[in-house]
Amino acid sequence: MTVRQPRAGRGAAQTSAGPVRLLAGLAVCLAALALLGWVWPRASVAARLAPEFPAMVPVTALFVLLLATSLWLGDRKGGQLAAMAVAAGAVLVLLSTGGAAAQSDRVAIGTALGALLLAASILLCRWALLSSLCASAVLLLSFWCLLGYLVDARALFDFPLLSGMSMPTALCLALLSLAALLRLGARSWTGLLIGPGAAARSARFGMVIALGLPVGLAMLLRGSAAKGSLPPSLEIALLIGVITAVSVAMVLALSRERARAETLQHGENLWLRRVFDTTGVAAMVFDHNGLPILSNRLAQDMTRGSGGPLAWLTQTRFFVPGSLEPLEGAQHPAALVRGAALEGRHYVGWIDPERGQRDLGLYVHRVTDMPGRAGIVILTVVDETESWAARDHITRIGRLEAVGLMASSASHEFGNIFGALQLTADVGQLTSSGRTRAQFDAVSEACRRGAAMTQRLLDLSCDGVAVSEPVELVALLREAEPLLNAALSGEVALRFELPSAPVTVMCNRSDLVAMLMNLALNGRDAIRDRPGASSVLTLRLVVSQARAAIEVEDHGTGMSEETLARAATPFYTSRRSGAGLGLSMADRFAQRNGGTLTLQSTLGTGTTARLELPLAGRALAVAPQGAPADALADLSGMRVLMVEDDPQFRNALSGALRSAGAVLARESAAEPALERLENGESFDLLLSDIRLPGGISGIALAQRAVQRCPGLPVLLMTGYHEDAPGVRDSAFVVLRKPMSLSLLSNAIRIVRADAADPGPPASSDDRMSRSALAPQTDSPAPDGSQAS
Repeated sequence: MTVRQPRAGRGAAQTSAGPVRLLAGLAVCLAALALLGWVWPRASVAARLAPEFPAMVPVTALFVLLLATSLWLGDRKGGQLAAMAVAAGAVLVLLSTGGAAAQSDRVAIGTALGALLLAASILLCRWALLSSLCASAVLLLSFWCLLGYLVDARALFDFPLLSGMSMPTALCLALLSLAALLRLGARSWTGLLIGPGAAARSARFGMVIALGLPVGLAMLLRGSAAKGSLPPSLEIALLIGVITAVSVAMVLALSRERARAETLQHGENLWLRRVFDTTGVAAMVFDHNGLPILSNRLAQDMTRGSGGPLAWLTQTRFFVPGSLEPLEGAQHPAALVRGAALEGRHYVGWIDPERGQRDLGLYVHRVTDMPGRAGIVILTVVDETESWAARDHITRIGRLEAVGLMASSASHEFGNIFGALQLTADVGQLTSSGRTRAQFDAVSEACRRGAAMTQRLLDLSCDGVAVSEPVELVALLREAEPLLNAALSGEVALRFELPSAPVTVMCNRSDLVAMLMNLALNGRDAIRDRPGASSVLTLRLVVSQARAAIEVEDHGTGMSEETLARAATPFYTSRRSGAGLGLSMADRFAQRNGGTLTLQSTLGTGTTARLELPLAGRALAVAPQGAPADALADLSGMRVLMVEDDPQFRNALSGALRSAGAVLARESAAEPALERLENGESFDLLLSDIRLPGGISGIALAQRAVQRCPGLPVLLMTGYHEDAPGVRDSAFVVLRKPMSLSLLSNAIRIVRADAADPGPPASSDDRMSRSALAPQTDSPAPDGSQAS
């Protein structure tokens, strides 16, 4: 919506239009009576009021009519033309008037001068000061003339300026000058008289006293002089004393009102400052010239190091957040509080001498309807640094969730691919020897490496509780060395100080590797930030008092006491590009596993992060992994219903089971498998993937199969994390792809524990871990649930 501002003087004229027209109308009436006196001799008293006084001549009456018309019409063209005609006529009268005294009935010099000044006041109404000065001068001139008639009319006639000015003329000029002043409204001194409130009432009362008292006293002194009661000198002295007393009283009254206004203003400022103090933001108030009026406590604290709000706003070097581009000229925040301030929200960067780089939100609001002020600008400053950082972290978390979803899908596909290769290689190991066996061994080892990569992908998408398992730290640190070197990009050399004996703890293997990665990257960043520092990062494993301690030591920048105290706080970081999550995640990992995370740091020397975990008992020692299976369970005659949608993995699994003598019925979806069971076919084992095409998952298939055939052994497979929804809620044994033959054999023994031993045990070198075979005891998921 567009708001059109009124033209100068137009709004004031409309505000006081009634009094202006009333005063102009009274002047017209007096001028009309004067003209009537010239036309009708019996009414001549209307033109001069007394036989010995001068009369208002028709030219003067015409001036009055034109000026009244101009005041009525206002800024319209007709009103301007009328005022210009009066001005031209008055100038002609002044130029034609000689120095010698003329007849009494004429246009007096004072009359012509008053008409000229009134015309100028009307024409200059856009410039309030000039217009008010012209109209005030005419009012003073007419008031002087009227007082002259009251005190000594004959002396008035001898004064050249007022000689020949009639009393009706003086009255008309007084009325018209008042109308011109009222037309200006609040832009002239009469605005105080006609305004509302106590101040206007006091001004009107004081004006009556200031005018009435001297005039009344003058009339009394004139009567006293006529009787000879007082000498003229004493009369003058008394009059001067009264005027002086009135003036002093008016000055004292004005001073008292000024002091009262200042007290009220101070109280309002104090009240407003207290209101701003409760807002929780730094608030500053500026006048229309950009000078500060008040600021709250937060604003004073924020700008104390810069010399106050004005110095902070005008002298600080602000910049664009992110790009660090300097803000200058019209883009500088100082321009927001000067002139036509741009309302709304603005973002700037600022280097705080105490807290470093800060991102600020500046909120500007201009108030133009403040009584007694040309306008103020309210500037509130909000420190957006932490909130922006939090939003950035939330965005990163969202991206990580998206990456996790993609990693979950990719790991499922990799599980099928590596699973098919693993099973084929294991069968080849059992049925070959010599160089051929060595080739199958190489394929099997590559599959195990692929399975580890698949596990790392699954860890990205894990949304459940991490499963603890026995972890041998010496072997884990050796296995993690290539991964750590790849992440460090050759900038830092790793040095390991490890004991020779195995050290076993209970924790989640993948979480421990991720924690080591975070600590190593922190050490690399600290070394990078200290030029000339040693580029060796030490990983040390120490065992003492039934606890194992992993120490990551760097010789980087180190941390101050303040930074060290907050280092493990989530989202706290001293680096611009940091996420502030590494140490907090490591601290939570330590607490979750019954350990502690300790940081020792010296600014300029380096940092040592020490992770302590309780040792596991000997019964939880980790069995060596990676040995091939030496034998496969004899599954001769076992009827297996296998449901798997991936064709390559289905063929590889079929070959492995048939090589053990199993009789297979293969399906790629749950519906055909249920039809076999409903048609009366019997099986010794149901082996199914969890995620299947169609509306029935492997878990729902297993539930229906057990209801149809009580006691039917069920073994489920998945390429997703064992803690995914639907998997951890099932009541069945779950294998995670890829799997080895020995793992498959052990799983079959477990689910068929109530039957006779189907054959010789699988190799103990490839026992199942909890992460690969996870029996669940919770309530089954509803039909149709899907693993995620």
